[in-house]
Amino acid sequence: MNKISDCQQLSDDALLNSYAAVKQAAQDVADRRGRIEQEIWRRLRQAESEGAQVGSIPSAQYICEDATRPTYDQAALVPLRDLLTQPDLAACFTPEHQETMTVPDKWDMRKVLPLARRSAEVQHVVNRATIPGTPKLRFEERKSP
Repeated sequence: MNKISDCQQLSDDALLNSYAAVKQAAQDVADRRGRIEQEIWRRLRQAESEGAQVGSIPSAQYICEDATRPTYDQAALVPLRDLLTQPDLAACFTPEHQETMTVPDKWDMRKVLPLARRSAEVQHVVNRATIPGTPKLRFEERKSP
């Protein structure tokens, strides 16, 4: 079954069986990817412990390296205020300050929709404003009784 038109020829049960099989295969691939990724991280850490500047796995075909960027505990950096010169401090430190932020208008649709059920005019406005959502399929395997 390579084309969508092939799916149109399937019975409902065959279509759902195919979907279940493909869904399971995708999960199996995701699981395998996770195991491979764990091994990559193990090898990257091993390279770091052996003195590599940036952990990487040598390959002519691929670039595979640790691209993790750290974050910093701002409170732990406070001593830099006494260690840096004024020009350096001014270049790399922004003191606490307030910024003004405009929050756009927003309607609480949990409250508007009940009003729309009571007024045709409100319902008309809501209908014109409705943007269809992205299609989403709920698919689960039934539990046996």
